[in-house]
Amino acid sequence: ARQRVRELIFESKWPKQTTPLSWLVERFWPVPGWTQEDLDKLTPSKGIVYYTDNRLDSNIMQACQLQLRQSLNGHKIITVSLQPIDFGENITLDLERGYLTMFKQILTGLEACESDIVFLAEHDILYHPSHFNFTPPDRTKIYYNANVWHLRIIDGHAVYYTAKRTSQLCAYRDVLIKHYRERVALVEQNGFSRKMGFEPGSHNRAERVDDLKSGTWQSEYPNVDIKHDKNLTPARWNQADFRDKRNCQSWLEADEIPYWGKVRI
Repeated sequence: ARQRVRELIFESKWPKQTTPLSWLVERFWPVPGWTQEDLDKLTPSKGIVYYTDNRLDSNIMQACQLQLRQSLNGHKIITVSLQPIDFGENITLDLERGYLTMFKQILTGLEACESDIVFLAEHDILYHPSHFNFTPPDRTKIYYNANVWHLRIIDGHAVYYTAKRTSQLCAYRDVLIKHYRERVALVEQNGFSRKMGFEPGSHNRAERVDDLKSGTWQSEYPNVDIKHDKNLTPARWNQADFRDKRNCQSWLEADEIPYWGKVRI
């Protein structure tokens, strides 16, 4: 009975558990008889799964990798690429660029990662260190950092709007593995449809992969999503580009991004 309780509570294997035990302990910290080492053992580990199609301009790619290295805070990083790269623990897939390939890259990284909580990271994002401070409050949900600016690299035009983006995703690894295994199987069988969407838990359309729910958080400082001529998905620079205006709430345009400074050329 004791062993079963330890598995369910201490190893977060109870299906209805929504927060890690560390959350409860921290609410009453300091706890008599407990040390910081005891608390650290309860805290879920975090890792990063980074993926790239290797088509990005080398200057942008190196700048984003350097920023990510400086933001890791000790988190292990698994990188999945279509050509070998000297970055993190690299896995190379012999596949052609495309949506199914991207999903397979994410799944491969998730299966190789041993961390409890995983952040997805794309090759053309400048991630601020505060992004990786987040811990999902509900282990059954997908979370997206909504504090993101889009930067058009050719002229420095920057826009902000609230949205859920795969590049800003954080969730428990087991939840993500189950989702991406189902996603890959569906796309292999039926092909990809935009009605399916890219972001787990972000809509209730009949074409969704599963019934996951999602939430958002705002990191202390924003991330920067660099838009260039080789993005897999197109960028939008005007509210008129959105058929559903609910997808571009809190719209802002600027030549300066908080923390990062002036970006207009």
